[in-house]
Amino acid sequence: MQGVSDPYNSQEGSFQNYQGTHSDRVSACREVFHLVRNAIIGYQYEVGKLVVGNLNLLRNIITFVNPDKQIPSRLTEHALHVLQALFAKERESGSQDFYAEFQSMGGIDMIEEQKFSNQQCIYDLATNIIQTYGDGEAYIIQSADGGVTQAHNSVQT
Repeated sequence: MQGVSDPYNSQEGSFQNYQGTHSDRVSACREVFHLVRNAIIGYQYEVGKLVVGNLNLLRNIITFVNPDKQIPSRLTEHALHVLQALFAKERESGSQDFYAEFQSMGGIDMIEEQKFSNQQCIYDLATNIIQTYGDGEAYIIQSADGGVTQAHNSVQT
């Protein structure tokens, strides 16, 4: 995908100076995903927004759900868990900003493609994300005074 860095493989990515083996990189990625997921789940939505913004999470995580990349399936699974936690926390707050941003980057289409994975856990996570948080068909309702807007999911859960 043009314009999106690949933090797993690229020279400019998160592992630019990392000297470990492939297995070490996989373990490091998995640990980062675990920490980020717990931060998103364990704190208020505002803290999650800071974590996502400071880590540029959506731009970095898209690599791990891209079916065209040769990413180990366990990292794709962890990336989907992070996105699921993020979208759940976002839904609790009444927002859909991250979902909409991830959709605009092509990430939701990539999650849709993951539903064809031969790994049952990846299929289950991808299907759950799409069914629970929508298929990208969000719509906006303005309040009666025309001021406040709210994002709603058009998919019935």
